[in-house]
Amino acid sequence: MNTLGGFLAVIFWSLSIPLSRSLTERLGMFNTAGLACLFGGIAAVLYYAVAYRSRFRTLTKFSSRYLMFCGTTFVLYMTFIYAAIGMASSRQQIVEVGLINYLWPTFVLIFSIPILKNKASPWLILGTMVSISGIVLVDASMNKEDFSIQNSLMNLKCNFVPYMLALGAAVLWSLYSNLANRMGELSNKLTVPLLLIVSGIFLEILSVGFQEKAVWDGAVLVELSILALFPCVIAYILWDAAMRRGNMILVTSFAYLSPLISTILTGLYLGVTLVLGVWISCALVIAGAVICTFSVRKQNHEHHIQQRQAEGSN
Repeated sequence: MNTLGGFLAVIFWSLSIPLSRSLTERLGMFNTAGLACLFGGIAAVLYYAVAYRSRFRTLTKFSSRYLMFCGTTFVLYMTFIYAAIGMASSRQQIVEVGLINYLWPTFVLIFSIPILKNKASPWLILGTMVSISGIVLVDASMNKEDFSIQNSLMNLKCNFVPYMLALGAAVLWSLYSNLANRMGELSNKLTVPLLLIVSGIFLEILSVGFQEKAVWDGAVLVELSILALFPCVIAYILWDAAMRRGNMILVTSFAYLSPLISTILTGLYLGVTLVLGVWISCALVIAGAVICTFSVRKQNHEHHIQQRQAEGSN
């Protein structure tokens, strides 16, 4: 049952991009992100206040060092990824933005070398190139339905901001994952809810500054509730249970399918036609991440590294 919960957590995280795009079209990119983070963070705090009421006060002690380094990268990640989703010129481009964001498993392993002192073999270079080739391929196939580098460069020139933001988000999440792993002893169960609340406040300030206009209806309330509760709260709770009492290896292996699951859900939910090149691109991104995983030799705390990596499947 706990292993199944881990599978569900990965699926819930994969809902983030299609739901976020649908909401940003009516609420604005920063307003969507801010409300989702605030509602999700507050809901998580309430859950832990009930579940751990006997020692809840001990969970309210936070490390200023952890919040400075991990908190900054977490908030910036939320800002970058929602800005990328909101600034995408079309729903088709959302598929590309989503796959670029899923370069984070590869980047996690790359940054683990200087941050966690892990060792890597030359296969890391191959894995990185395979993942990046998947991004180039999806860009060409989604826009021209042929796979020329010239078409990719032309599209990048015309719509480069969402791509750069998504790439920056992947880098930021990989930095957060490694820093959180290195300073893991300084965190507790309320750390992520606190970071969600801080992110929500910051993003709402940006929303006011950009004068975003919101259009509310029943569908918006339903989507926002799902986004705030499932990817932001329930997925983390299920994942935590899976890591402690489920089959960790099976669940973390399943997390590598996040790019594929997210792309499928994005296509279905947003009505985007997924051409053959998209499926090939998903396979390349996943294959590159797997190659990179086997090319890096983890020095310490392997369990926590795997947990932090898979927690980024949002």
